[in-house]
Amino acid sequence: MTTLPADQAQFAVSSRTEYEAAIERLREASQAYEKGVSVLDDASYDHLRRSVKAWEEENPGEVSPDSPIGLVADGAVPGGDIAHTTPLLSLNNAFDANDLVKWGASLHGR
Repeated sequence: MTTLPADQAQFAVSSRTEYEAAIERLREASQAYEKGVSVLDDASYDHLRRSVKAWEEENPGEVSPDSPIGLVADGAVPGGDIAHTTPLLSLNNAFDANDLVKWGASLHGR
């Protein structure tokens, strides 16, 4: 199992039951966000999503068809592939100043 830092331990997914609960929590948070309500802050959502993704990578035979991983807006809204005419320069989940500096450095190669 992927080990998370202590401040992210609440998002650990180590069993099928925790995995299913995490999927439901992600879905609820994503749907609420689309309605303008935030039930999880961005960092918590990202940590929970990473935990679900890590569990799926470690247990590929047990991935739920209900998993929002890989869906547009994590399944909160219908959608499909979108062709962008210019690259989207996302912050790539920058959580601290060091992450932001790394992201800034990556822009030079684009």
